[in-house]
Amino acid sequence: FTDVLVQATNDRDVEAIAMTYKERLIEQGREEGLERGLEQGRAEGSRLMLAKLLQLKFGPLDDATEAKLAGASLAQLEAWSERVLTADDLDQVFAS
Repeated sequence: FTDVLVQATNDRDVEAIAMTYKERLIEQGREEGLERGLEQGRAEGSRLMLAKLLQLKFGPLDDATEAKLAGASLAQLEAWSERVLTADDLDQVFAS
């Protein structure tokens, strides 16, 4: 009987530990997904704002410029956004 009781207790402990670990993994996945979503949202917002600023300053954007914006990282978008204020043309905005 004692062996059965110990085994049942161990099984419950293992199950509780497994559930706790599973819950931590689920929470970690949620947090990572949320962070990725926020990063994508920031990049999309920056992309839209930069496109608007470029259009206002330089006129309609060609397909190559639209593609450059679509493929840019958040860091690139931020750097280009800073340059748009002082640039005389698109080449100056996108210069390395």
